[in-house]
Amino acid sequence: MIFKGSFLRVFDNSGARVVKCIHVCKFSIGGPGIAIIVVVRSAQPNKRVKKGDIFRACLIQLRAPARRFSSYFTVFSQNAVVLLKKGDDIPHATRVSRFVFEEVRSRGFYKLSTLALGLL
Repeated sequence: MIFKGSFLRVFDNSGARVVKCIHVCKFSIGGPGIAIIVVVRSAQPNKRVKKGDIFRACLIQLRAPARRFSSYFTVFSQNAVVLLKKGDDIPHATRVSRFVFEEVRSRGFYKLSTLALGLL
């Protein structure tokens, strides 16, 4: 579960390393495939993303167990997001380096699900 103030890792090649959640869109708690608003807390040098930039992001991995309709659970080892372009549901980067939840595709992030290594 992701709340306001949660720190998350970024698994794309945008240049951000760690982000902090400042708002969960449409829900009080963030789950798989939910859009959130984040601020960049640490970034790689000489990249497009700088510290302090604000972006929308999609949750792709969660440490909390995510229950499916078929009544089994999926768990990842860390909380992770992918940054989105402002005003769109298109990823800011060109590559996603991890597996993502199946719920990402069902919530409308089609481009993000095709860039990922696979769906779990």
